Amino acid sequence: MKNNTAIQSFNTVRLLIILSFLLVVIVANSQTDITITAQGDAERKVPFTERLTVLPKVIDTNFNAYPVSYRLIPVYVDLNLIPVTIDPVKLTVLEPLQKLYKGYFKGGVGNFLNTFGDFYYASTRSKEHAWGINMKHFSSQGGLKNLGENSFSDNLVSADYQYFKNKYSIIADVRYERNAINYYGFNPANFSEDLNSTVLSKDANFQRFNIVESEVKYQTHYKDSLKVNTNLGLTYRFMDDNRAVAEHYIKVEGEEMKLMKKEVYYLNYSVDYNNFFHPNFVDGLSRRIDSRSTQENGILNINPNVRTSEKNWSVRIGLAVQADINESAKFHFFPDAEADYRLFNDVFVPYAGVKGGVQRNSFYSLTRENPFITSDVNLLNTINNYSIYGGVRGSISSKISFNLNAKVDKFENFALFVNDQQNFVGNGFKIIYDTVVQTTFSAQASYTNYEKLKIYLRGEYFLYDMNREEQAWNRPNYTVTLSGVYDLADKILVRSEVFVVGDRPVQNICYGCLIEGYQILKPFVDFNLGFEYRYTQRLSAFLNFNNIVSRKYQYWNALPVQGFNVLGGITYRF
Repeated sequence: MKNNTAIQSFNTVRLLIILSFLLVVIVANSQTDITITAQGDAERKVPFTERLTVLPKVIDTNFNAYPVSYRLIPVYVDLNLIPVTIDPVKLTVLEPLQKLYKGYFKGGVGNFLNTFGDFYYASTRSKEHAWGINMKHFSSQGGLKNLGENSFSDNLVSADYQYFKNKYSIIADVRYERNAINYYGFNPANFSEDLNSTVLSKDANFQRFNIVESEVKYQTHYKDSLKVNTNLGLTYRFMDDNRAVAEHYIKVEGEEMKLMKKEVYYLNYSVDYNNFFHPNFVDGLSRRIDSRSTQENGILNINPNVRTSEKNWSVRIGLAVQADINESAKFHFFPDAEADYRLFNDVFVPYAGVKGGVQRNSFYSLTRENPFITSDVNLLNTINNYSIYGGVRGSISSKISFNLNAKVDKFENFALFVNDQQNFVGNGFKIIYDTVVQTTFSAQASYTNYEKLKIYLRGEYFLYDMNREEQAWNRPNYTVTLSGVYDLADKILVRSEVFVVGDRPVQNICYGCLIEGYQILKPFVDFNLGFEYRYTQRLSAFLNFNNIVSRKYQYWNALPVQGFNVLGGITYRF
């Protein structure tokens, strides 16, 4: 116990000494009085501080770089400089638009007392509308010997108006035609004077057609793919002749089109109605009207289809539903498909397709093909059960294009023209119908050298497989057409046309009796050549030579055409 007390006293004394020493040092440095009071019985140890033996120094980052030397190795380079020719700069200047004249007239006369006139008067350029009127006349006194009266005349008056905006357009037109012909396919010398003064007289064989037709169309032009573009049309036509025919025709048609991604969807629809009021003759000899009959017929058509395309190909797929409506409705379903594939940047484009449809036969359409048909014709619509076709088209260059095609059609009620054997003379034609499979091979080519030279060639070869009839009466087995226009310095224009028509089988005519058998009308060539000299841009003269080979061929049996004829005149713009 005494030892612990002595140790504590000793430690206390030692602590006091150390504190006194520190106090003296502080006072000596600051000359400030500092009072330190410490209490406690714990042992206070001051750790030993070791003095650093390494002094700090500055490190210099600069150093002496060794000199670098380069050894250059000389190399010879053969520079063969070829200067490139730079084409001169071309300044493209847009030429002013060609001046348009409101009026145009073309008229001329020729042998056979042929007269021709063509008159246009129209508006010039406009952003909102366009209108025009047209009048045409062509007539001839005939001039064919040893035949009946063979004069004819064709006359036309028409007017049209177009109104267009960015989103829609309206087109309307109306026309009137008056065409006159004669049934001249007989030789008056073969008949008695009594017949020549009655049934073979000019009045008895004269035929005249009056045609009035009007049409209105409405079209939209939306660029927004979300909208549907619509085309609507309304057509009305009236036709009569001088033999108590009256035909009324009306048609409403439309098309809806919608673009969705890469596909374009179409819906085509139409309905037409034809009312044919015609005479019933007592006999073909006198053409006296015994009574009148009416034929009514309608055609309904609905054809949805879709078209899509990629870089090198395009496809159209659809279905046509059509009804031939008489006393009852007979529905038909026809495929509607086509595909093509473009090779070598459209140099060759193979294509193939199949389609069908009901084709309207009216007195108007049949007289357009053969104006010498009789007025008591029986009208049946032609049913094209199928039309399978394929070929290749393309452009060898920017100037030459071509199209090779083969097609097979099956027709029901295919119209054929035969001489009316009930007519004592046989100079009119009646219609008979048959089921026909027609195979057609066609080829066409065109060459265009800007506006200087244009050449067009087309040829068709036909094969007929008849059901009841022995031959395809008055139908040629081939046709060839060659036409061209050459412009010499925009001063002299040369136009040429060559028509070649092959064999046509026709029934024999015995003037009032019925005989069997047929004959073949030989092929013919019709070569026409025309010249036009432009004295100024407004005034020019023309001279046309028609049927240069002077063949009085018969396109229709017993009806030869005029031989070599010339027509010359002037054209004038104002």
